[in-house]
Amino acid sequence: MIRDFGGADVLHGHSSKAGALARLGRWFHARRVVYTPHAWYTQNPELGAASRGAYQLIERALATVTDRIISVSRDEAEHAVALGIGRRKLVLIENGIEAWTPDHVARARAATRTRLGVAADDVVVGFLGRLAPQKAPDVALQVFRRILDDRPSTRLVLAGDGPESARVRALLGELGLADRVMMLPEANGPDVIPAFDVFLMTSRYEGFPYVLLEALAAGCAIVTTRVGGVADCVVDGVNGSVVDALDPEPIARAALAIVSDSNLLLRMRAESRARAALFSIDRMLDRTADLYRSLHEAD
Repeated sequence: MIRDFGGADVLHGHSSKAGALARLGRWFHARRVVYTPHAWYTQNPELGAASRGAYQLIERALATVTDRIISVSRDEAEHAVALGIGRRKLVLIENGIEAWTPDHVARARAATRTRLGVAADDVVVGFLGRLAPQKAPDVALQVFRRILDDRPSTRLVLAGDGPESARVRALLGELGLADRVMMLPEANGPDVIPAFDVFLMTSRYEGFPYVLLEALAAGCAIVTTRVGGVADCVVDGVNGSVVDALDPEPIARAALAIVSDSNLLLRMRAESRARAALFSIDRMLDRTADLYRSLHEAD
């Protein structure tokens, strides 16, 4: 495809597969190459030592034919340095999102809740993500079970699809959640997250997931594991809770502390809406365009 449109002055590859193709395809097809990993695979804590070493060597080799690597979070940038990639190759450009006005947030919340059959005064804890090992949806369901045991009136939503969907549905039955959790296999952030009071993220690793920004924009308190992008989005105890371990018990305790205190929940939701302003899509696009321009104009 690159050859068919005559090559590029600046070619930008996103994620590992497209990033490798873009960088290997630079010869004769691109003058400058930019790569955005959107989470390094080597950030996966369950990757074996041999596999980790192999991927590290591949990334270091590909970095030698890359003009700039965009890190979408500080955590991702520091991981790149730990892989042995020089800081001069790295550019920090955080993900951005369009700002939502308070009126837009209120309208989206009301409309989404109506569509999902959720009452205005229900407290909703929701998960949205690909049903894959990286996102640990099984842990999210165990958190849901503990929340219901303590606070049975809580409404629970699990949105997303993926290779673990069959296992997730089986676990719903095993945990007695089949009729207590609303499953939304076909869903995207702006259509679902506005209905949530608390956004739950149980990921094993991330670069800077857009669902965090969507949760900020929608005014959700956030309960999450400590992964890439979280340090930029969530201030522990201010607009949510950050849990160090991928363990259902402390994650559930953090969520219950928020949903059981209506004043705390309202305060955290307001803090998230305010924090969303830090991640302007205009800022992200301007900095990306500036990078393209500087590479194109370089000798």
